[in-house]
Amino acid sequence: MSNSIINQNKLYKLNRFHQTRSYIKSFLSKECSILQDISNTLSIIGVKVISIQKTLGDPTVLIEELKSLKNELIMLANSTDENQNYIFSGDQGNQVPFDKDQENYQGGEKCLQLKISENWKINIGHIGSEIFIKNEKENLFQKLDALINELSQYALKKTKTENSELPFDLINQTKILIQKTESRVLSAQAESGNYLIKLDDLENSTTSEIEKTNEYIQNSLGQTHSELISMASELQFSKFIVESSMKVFQIMKNMSLFNSIV
Repeated sequence: MSNSIINQNKLYKLNRFHQTRSYIKSFLSKECSILQDISNTLSIIGVKVISIQKTLGDPTVLIEELKSLKNELIMLANSTDENQNYIFSGDQGNQVPFDKDQENYQGGEKCLQLKISENWKINIGHIGSEIFIKNEKENLFQKLDALINELSQYALKKTKTENSELPFDLINQTKILIQKTESRVLSAQAESGNYLIKLDDLENSTTSEIEKTNEYIQNSLGQTHSELISMASELQFSKFIVESSMKVFQIMKNMSLFNSIV
């Protein structure tokens, strides 16, 4: 019975780790998908920023497109998983990582860490500040806002037929920052993808262990059950023999020949 309990505890742990790994796989798969959407949006923003330098007329349409793309980027950065936890908020999953007005990072400073096997813990996902805000000078959202404001001023002066130049320095800074952000996004994708492969490998090796442990428990329980049935049958048979002997004794006791002998 002790071996059965030990194996049941082992099976409980294995199943618990399996559930944790399933959640992590779902989380990382969603993160990879969101990161791909972010990468696509960054590419479009990059193209729009480059096209600014070729603009000869009113850049109002480009300004509106950049505003829309920046809002889409913030929306993606505030994506949630299936449990409504914010993907890029680290260990503060209930906290919105990016405020639409302040555009500063408000999530956790550490990644969520979970145990996926007896001797292995991993960091889950990536912190939003590491992707979008490397430091105060490299806040992508604020840089886009600054560019949009400068372009708006440029467009306003154009309507008044005032002399104005495009903010070329700011345009170049924005292009460089977009490229850096794209690089960080690709790095995060690769890291999460690598973890997904490792989780699949671990899951495959653990599945057979769960099956073996479960089979061992079932066999042990089956043997114990058979032993109990056997013991019960033996006790029942012994009881039958004793009762039969007593009946024979009572019959013989009532016989006159037996009474005369006694």
